[in-house]
This record gives sequence, structure tokens and C-alpha cells, in this order.
Amino acid sequence: MEKKNLTHAELAQEIFNYVGGNENIISFMSCMTRLRIEIVDKEKVNIDAIKELDKVKGVQMTGTYCQIILFAELEKVYIEFEKIVKSDGTTAVKAKRSVIDSVLNFTSSVFVPIIPAIIACGMISGVVAVIDFFHLMDTNSTTFRILSFIGNTALYYYPVLIAFSAAKYLKINQYLTVIIALIMVNPSFIELVSETSAAGNEFIPFFGMPLRAVNYTSSVFPMFCVIWGIYFIQKIVYKYIPESIKTAVAPFLVVLLSIPVCLGVLAPIGAFLNDGFTVVFTAFYERMPILAGLVIGGLGIPMVMLGIHQVNGALALANLATLGYDVIWAALHFSTVISGIVGVIVALRVKNKEDKSVAMTAGLTALIFGITEPVVYGVLVRNKKAFVSTIVCGAIMGMASMLIGVKCTAIGANGIFAWPIFFITIVPFFICYGLCYVVTIPVTLLLGAGKDELTR
Repeated sequence: MEKKNLTHAELAQEIFNYVGGNENIISFMSCMTRLRIEIVDKEKVNIDAIKELDKVKGVQMTGTYCQIILFAELEKVYIEFEKIVKSDGTTAVKAKRSVIDSVLNFTSSVFVPIIPAIIACGMISGVVAVIDFFHLMDTNSTTFRILSFIGNTALYYYPVLIAFSAAKYLKINQYLTVIIALIMVNPSFIELVSETSAAGNEFIPFFGMPLRAVNYTSSVFPMFCVIWGIYFIQKIVYKYIPESIKTAVAPFLVVLLSIPVCLGVLAPIGAFLNDGFTVVFTAFYERMPILAGLVIGGLGIPMVMLGIHQVNGALALANLATLGYDVIWAALHFSTVISGIVGVIVALRVKNKEDKSVAMTAGLTALIFGITEPVVYGVLVRNKKAFVSTIVCGAIMGMASMLIGVKCTAIGANGIFAWPIFFITIVPFFICYGLCYVVTIPVTLLLGAGKDELTR
């Protein structure tokens, strides 16, 4: 029986109890609309009981994470949950994970806290795109130039954002880690890279050791590789340096040792992976656009359900950094639009007044703001035909997006606020946007979504 009228503190306490208490909690974070709790043993989590709690809209187990969908209640519940966990201290036990779970957990945990910064800069980039497209301002003016570099800031310093977020996840010194990331994107280092490349050289000598001349600004994979070098260096240095000199000597050694290891070995490996991914993916969608679009568009919403959609953002950023544009975010945008259309259709067809209200609100939220969790957990998981329709139409529009050539120049923004970032291919974008309705409405009606009441 659902527990009604719980305060945010009471709800946080109930969730704490049902996930197995402090000894079963490794870490936790907020993710736009979800409370993500990493747990030791999922058998100790009472999912059914959590689902029955007031204000809880859904629960999803993904790997070692219990994701509790709270929508607008998240922030207040998170604050109360944090008080409860911190009062007892967190467990030192580590969960048993598969390799895939470990990779997904790391990627999600690092990427999720960065999302607000990416959204902010992405929306400013959209404003800049509108100003430029409609010639609303002199592009040589200082106002336009300032707006431009503000919009590009999150992408340019993406390695620094990754460093800070990853260091927190790995429980190492965030500020030492950020210093190393800042060295990688330091304008003086970038200038040295340019000079070395212009002279026809591939390496920069550093105490006789070769550092590869690579520009790491806006990159993704290099920092993902470097963070592990910093992790082990910090652990070793802080373990073996005597306490009497640790405060002064340890930070110095961490930075000094990290330069040859990270810039000489790990960052170049990451740059190779970054370029390799871009080359492979570009070849994939250029030579097999139908398959690429089908996979990306069809899996967009299921990945949201599983809570692993942050991986798409990391890959899209890799494309932006290397190519200057991305096609992944475009296909995902249309899957969001489709989920909103399906939600509205279901709202118009179901008879239950409460379900109508839930479905209509969720559908419009996806269409206007690009937030899909309400329609996913309020409609799609409660109506199999609607869910199937979203996947089918998402795959169709993913293929159309690839074939027609929709591209974006930033990520983060979604819904109607994302339109400006697609103005690089404005005609293909609006063709596909219109096709979302042309495809989704008949397919959804044909499959019969909404004819059956939403399951409880």
C-alpha cells in the first residue's frame, strides 16, 4: 500500500531503510530527475516497497545502481538523504561488478555532475547560433565574441571538468588532479604544441623524455586515461611519503611525476583512442548510415530507462572536439521528440482522467523541455505498445537523421531550446522534425498505444 503524505525527510529515511541502510550504500548522487544509489548487494534492496512510496515515480536497477525517479522532488529528497547517510558514515565495502558495469558506473558517475555546466554553455551556444543565423548582431562586436567563448567554455575545458568529477568519484585530491588537467589545456602548452608541429616535430623534449605534441582541449578520452595515472601516483606518493614532510613534498611529487606519465604516455593513448573512435564512427555512419541511425535512434529511450544515456553525451562530445559537429545528439533529439508525441497520443486516447493528466504533462515536458524521464516512467513503462512505438519510430527517425545529414554544434540543450544548435543544418533538421510527427502518429495509432489503460 502506497505511503501517502510523507515529508521529504521521511521519504529520504524510508528510501535509506529500503535500500539496505548504510552498510549497503557505497555512494549516491543526483541525476536530473533521479537519486542514484550505488549499492553493495542488490538482493537487500526492496524495490517493490520503494515503488510504493509517496512521490516516487519509478525505480530502476542498473548494474550496481538503484535509480529512484523523483522528478521535481529530487533536490529536497537528496538534501535529506545526504544528511542521513553522512550522519552514520558510508561503508568501505565495494560492490562486485562486471567489467561492463564498472565502465558504465565510472562513465555515468563522472559525466552526470558535469551535465548542468554543459547544458548552460550549450544553451548559450544556441543563442549565439540564432544571433549569427539571423544576423541579429555584428559578429565582430565584443558582446558577440564574449557570448561565443562563454558558449564554448564547457567544451574547451572539458578535460578539467572530467578531472574534477572523476577525482571526486575516485576519492583522490580533486585540486591536484585539476592542476594536471589545466596543464594539459594551458595556453602556453597549446602554443608549444603548435610551434612543435609547425617545425615538423611530433614530440616535445622534457628532461630528455618525449611528450607528444597534442592539443588536449575539448578532448574526452585523454583525460579518461590520464585520471588513472594520477590515481595510482597519488595513492603511491601519499602512502610512502613520511607524515612529517607529506604536506609539502607529496603535492610536488604528484604533479612532477604525473607530467611524464600522463602527458608522455597516457594522454597520447587517449588521444589515439579519441581519434580512433571518431574515424571509426565517422566511417560507420557515412558508409552504413541506416544501421547507425537505427541503433542510435532505437536505443535512445531504452538507454534513458537503464540510466546509461550519459555515455551518449561523452561520445557526442568526442565528435564535437574532433570534427566540430556531431550527429549522435541529433538522432537522440528526435527520439526525445517521438517519446513526447507518443505521450500526448496516449493522453488523448486513455479514458482515466488521472492517466490523461500524467501522460499529457509528461508528453509536453519531453516536447518542450526535452526531459524524457516523466514520459518514460509515467507512460512508456506502463504501456508496452507505447514503448514499442517509441523504439520503432526512434529507429526510423534515427535512420532518417543520418541519411538527411542533421548535425549539431553543441550538446546539452534539449527540447525546443535545442533547436538553435542544429542551425548548421537547419533545413534537414526541420524536415526530420516534421517527419517525427508524420511517422510517429500513424505508427502509434496502428500499434494501438493508448487503447489500453496504463498499468498500475
